[in-house]
Amino acid sequence: MIEFEKNDLNEGASSFFKKNFKNSALEQFNEYDVYVGFPSSATKDGESVAEYAKTNDYGMVSRGIPSRPFLRTAVSGDRYVKPRLKLIGRLAEAVASGKRDVKDCLQILGISAVKDARHSIVNGSWTPNAESTRRRKAAKGNTGGAVKPLIDTGTMLQKVSFKVVQTGNKK
Repeated sequence: MIEFEKNDLNEGASSFFKKNFKNSALEQFNEYDVYVGFPSSATKDGESVAEYAKTNDYGMVSRGIPSRPFLRTAVSGDRYVKPRLKLIGRLAEAVASGKRDVKDCLQILGISAVKDARHSIVNGSWTPNAESTRRRKAAKGNTGGAVKPLIDTGTMLQKVSFKVVQTGNKK
């Protein structure tokens, strides 16, 4: 999976589940990171979906592509972080009380992050598509995507994913 290079995003963005739990039951959380991004194996018409997503997230001035930070927004934007912190609190309580397993909680967080990324793609207030992009998309029969930035074939919506990585760190 390419979750964008770690150096390309601030620490809060590439691994959104940064924590430092001290309770012995919760210390298990410290051994994992949860990443959201695009599998390196995902391609569309021979192009890496991860690279395409990265180009759209950061923009590419040389090609006239503005930055539309859908993933960075989904991972570290206030609209998404505040509800995620509440979810983390509820899941941490469930682990501390023995009602949930840490790995299950991390899966729930990953699913939540994917949902947030999809929401950000669909509902973000992004720089409008250039006229040339609208014409190209419309020529392919994509009238809705012609107007909506980040949406053409739906590949990014389908391929955004998460993974839980055991770091071994017991912070």
